[in-house]
Amino acid sequence: MINPFDTQPILANPGLPFCGQRPADDFREIIEVFWSLRIQGKGQHAFDILPDSNFDLVFLLGPSSCSALLSGPYTRKVTIFLDDSLELFCVRFQPGRIPRFSEANPCELVNGGLTLRSVPGIDLARLGERLHELTGFSARKSFLEHLFRKADLPGFLPEERIRRCIRHMEECAGRLTVRDLSLTTGMSVRTLERRFLEELG
Repeated sequence: MINPFDTQPILANPGLPFCGQRPADDFREIIEVFWSLRIQGKGQHAFDILPDSNFDLVFLLGPSSCSALLSGPYTRKVTIFLDDSLELFCVRFQPGRIPRFSEANPCELVNGGLTLRSVPGIDLARLGERLHELTGFSARKSFLEHLFRKADLPGFLPEERIRRCIRHMEECAGRLTVRDLSLTTGMSVRTLERRFLEELG
């Protein structure tokens, strides 16, 4: 298990029962962490989402239902309201590694989210049943990793030249200008801006 404050889950509410684990080795370039959170108490609860550069695939597990949301990144603090008796099981992707699970433009996910009708290769109704059946965080994590392997998760990532840009930015710890990145990659500043908006929001 990892320290929940090491990865800054999107819901910044201390004292809640949070659990997190790093992904298997073959997913480390794509997934930062799996995490879960159980909502306790009666009625609706307000949660603050802090600014970050990650996208999250969030499975909302109710007593008899499962829905999936794709959310983030967040450029400002956003407050959301969640009902009690919900458990969140989440996949937090590495910055810039947003699988295209839907036709939505990533720009539409900034400071918000989108309810998914399906996840490629995964039947949401069956997935909800299975996640409810499984006991323990590790079992759920292993099950999702198995499904992601079958669905070829890397095949849903942004195009390779954008991933190269992201890796270069990470190697430089973000200490480079858009102009520097343009010179390094051979893409014009305008093309970079357009492609980043299209692929990453």
